[in-house]
Amino acid sequence: MQDAVQGKLVEQNKKDEPARELLKKIKAEKQKPIAEKKLKKEKELPPIKPEEIPFEIPENWVWCRLGEICDTRLGKMLDGTKNKGEYYPYFRNLNVQWYRFELDDVLLMKFEESELEEYSVKKGDLLICEGGYPGRGAIWESDDETFKFQKAIHRVRFYSNIPAKLYLFYLDLICSNGKIKDYLTGSGIQHLTGISLKKMPIPLPPVSEQIRIVQKLEELMQYCNELETSIKQSESQNSTLLQQVLREALRKEPVEV
Repeated sequence: MQDAVQGKLVEQNKKDEPARELLKKIKAEKQKPIAEKKLKKEKELPPIKPEEIPFEIPENWVWCRLGEICDTRLGKMLDGTKNKGEYYPYFRNLNVQWYRFELDDVLLMKFEESELEEYSVKKGDLLICEGGYPGRGAIWESDDETFKFQKAIHRVRFYSNIPAKLYLFYLDLICSNGKIKDYLTGSGIQHLTGISLKKMPIPLPPVSEQIRIVQKLEELMQYCNELETSIKQSESQNSTLLQQVLREALRKEPVEV
């Protein structure tokens, strides 16, 4: 994953449109709903400082803040006395595991008709835990849009067909190496706030290279999963064989001297 986010996992292609051009397109794409008054204009994110850049990236990549390439928002506050409307299933921290959703324990919350679009989870959305296990995430791959999300969850929706999987891998990396702590707040229970998430510096490759990176990472992860399964099977077989040998040894009568 570290090689992937540094541009070392797959070969560079000079024909790929530079990430700077992609960033320009995203900025234009974000202005459209603002002009149509479907989305409020947000405060400009600060430029990335040199000390915030953790490693070098290829020339046709660019560093940007996560909030520059996606729409992010927290879910609805659970309040039994104030919430109105019809009941819908919603995601909590417990439902969002790494790379998957736990659907055996989904609760219901009231949502009004005017809130359905705002809090809906759509195919391709990346959901990230705000607390509990801040930074843990999964991508909703279903066409089912009945699920909503609670305030403890960030919904990240990328622009310009950017594959969310690449940034799910990135979150996995910084959670694994401890770098996620740079973006958390709170001395006791820590949280990944909406502001911290939007300000997170991320490497942005060309879209075509992002797709190649994701494909390669998925291949490698599949290989690792198969290897892990094989090791567990081997350990189980060895354990079974050892138990059989011990049972045979214990059955044998002691030799008289």
